[in-house]
Amino acid sequence: MRHRRLPLPALMLLLALHARAADDAAAAPPAPPACTIVLGQGRNVAEADGEANKLWDNVNLAFNSEVAAQLKQAGVNVVALVLRVTATDLQGNVQKLLARAAADHCVGIVETTVFADYAAATLVARIRDYPLVADTAGGGGNGPLLRIGAPRYVVERNFQLTRSTLDRVRPAALGAEMAKELIEQAPR
Repeated sequence: MRHRRLPLPALMLLLALHARAADDAAAAPPAPPACTIVLGQGRNVAEADGEANKLWDNVNLAFNSEVAAQLKQAGVNVVALVLRVTATDLQGNVQKLLARAAADHCVGIVETTVFADYAAATLVARIRDYPLVADTAGGGGNGPLLRIGAPRYVVERNFQLTRSTLDRVRPAALGAEMAKELIEQAPR
């Protein structure tokens, strides 16, 4: 079998194109690292009591901020979001959350919340870790959409709902402790 030799100009052109392709590949920005959205929101909306809403917002901000900080310290690329308790449009909130997750290339959501369950006379602090899953059925022509999968891990604390409990619980310290437990359960 005989091999054909390329004329020198053709060989030089092929080498130049190969070098250009290698330069283009090296110059392409790396894909951003996958992230996790750490979403916080309280659940106790007091329609006529702005001060109570502000209190729940502050409690959830402190709790969420510490969970996000612990995850960052563990090497997780975190996007922290905290919604006000008055942000009650569930469908709109989920759509905005999923759009943000897609834009930031996130692969999961860690939901944080502290709320009063008045019916059970309980103060609840909860962290849930959810995967984001490609929803190819709903993607249409724009590629796959995201949906929130079933929770992988849950860390929850329940306290008797009393005035002394409300005075004693420190949301930031509780968030740090519970986040460390989540990290142990769900190594990243």
